[in-house]
Amino acid sequence: MLPCFDGSATGPGCNSCNQYAKGSWVAVDTPPAYQLPSAMIRDRAGIMIDNSSTHHYGRCAERHQKRHGTTPQQYEWRPANCALQPFEAERACDTLRAVGKSFLLVGDSTTGQVFLSLVSLLGGRMGRNQFLKRILNDVTASACGDTVRLSFVRSDVLLFSRHMHEFRVLRGCHHRHNNLVAGSFQQRAAMADVVLLSTGHHYPVFFETVVRGVARDAFFTRNLNHTLLSVARLRAERGHAAASLVVLGATLPVPHCTLYHEPIPLGEYLAADAAALPTPRWAGSWRQISRINWVAKALTEAAGGSFLAVDEISARRPDAAMAHIWSEASSRRAASGRAGRASTALNEAVEDCLHYCQPGPPDTWSNLLLNLLASWREGGNGSAASVGDGARGGGGGGGRRLGRRGRAPFRAEVEGGRGSGFFSISSTEWLKTRGAAAHLEHGAGCSPSCVPDQALLIDQWWWPFGNCTKGKAEML
Repeated sequence: MLPCFDGSATGPGCNSCNQYAKGSWVAVDTPPAYQLPSAMIRDRAGIMIDNSSTHHYGRCAERHQKRHGTTPQQYEWRPANCALQPFEAERACDTLRAVGKSFLLVGDSTTGQVFLSLVSLLGGRMGRNQFLKRILNDVTASACGDTVRLSFVRSDVLLFSRHMHEFRVLRGCHHRHNNLVAGSFQQRAAMADVVLLSTGHHYPVFFETVVRGVARDAFFTRNLNHTLLSVARLRAERGHAAASLVVLGATLPVPHCTLYHEPIPLGEYLAADAAALPTPRWAGSWRQISRINWVAKALTEAAGGSFLAVDEISARRPDAAMAHIWSEASSRRAASGRAGRASTALNEAVEDCLHYCQPGPPDTWSNLLLNLLASWREGGNGSAASVGDGARGGGGGGGRRLGRRGRAPFRAEVEGGRGSGFFSISSTEWLKTRGAAAHLEHGAGCSPSCVPDQALLIDQWWWPFGNCTKGKAEML
């Protein structure tokens, strides 16, 4: 059976054909690939998380072990018409060292789950979150013996801006925008060997709350297009291959996911969505995801990037949603008669059909990414290949490095014993300093090729928010 990715490093090709999305989840007898205790994230990343936190994705496995004395049933995604390599840490590290050693992931909390998955699968070490918060907002990691470095930036709508004023304008336009998180990633997007962007789940809010003119519907398309083209241009100026910009499509949550305790066929997802009564709080937003993914795929291909679609795959896994954990907690609290605000908070979390338990489906998204990167190294046909002006020389097996065309493989040890980009920061600082990679946005590690200030988003014709006063949007 042919591999699911064709190794098109110079363009998307069949890297965007999504043939891997046709298949099924198969139960396997292998143990979980890792554990994700709250203490690990709290102590290493320095965020406020404990066993009662809704972002404690490892709690599912902990609770199952405590109640049943066994680990949860593990499932593996198996495409019907192509082959995916199973994850293997040593092979993954070899691939990462070959195609690029610095990885930037930018997106919402579901992208943060992919970051946690990659770091955990690779046996990596977590750095310190930028702020002492309950969420990951700007955090680093080191993997594969510090030969690979990762940086995650929380940016819910992928605003390509350094100006927090623009984000404050966006947040001030409606109370439903208040929880949006954004961070700057322009410098890192230009310097990283591979960039993974993901968005979608927060955009339906804008469809519902920005209520005048065509700008309401144009914001998602225009903003994402602006971000993709800006990132692609900056990366091309620095010699990065176009396909090293990867966009991960948004997942498809299943309404009333707590009704399901094993993977479902795609038809059952459609039935669940059609018969979602009473209507879950976010069901209307979730129904926009298919359209959002269609637009994101088209824009990614137009920018020359690679698109990974996981919507159909994710729609089959309501059994792995975090809502299962919180529905149990809420039921016990109600039975004990302890109602009130705490119970209300738990009930709010009951329908968290968006986030997944970990280990779980996000590990499949990570493996899809690693298979995509491996195809660039191997030329898509299972054998090493030297393609284009990014070919490697010497005893590395002839694989290609996507990071910078026509340059030697990335080395951390350069002039003065210091590297550039992600590796311009010492290993100790990378892991011990809060938001270590955020310092790269202020010119560290990029001189003399720092990204100049970009055009203001508020000056773009499609910016729909204008200046907000008293929570109301003044449309441009």
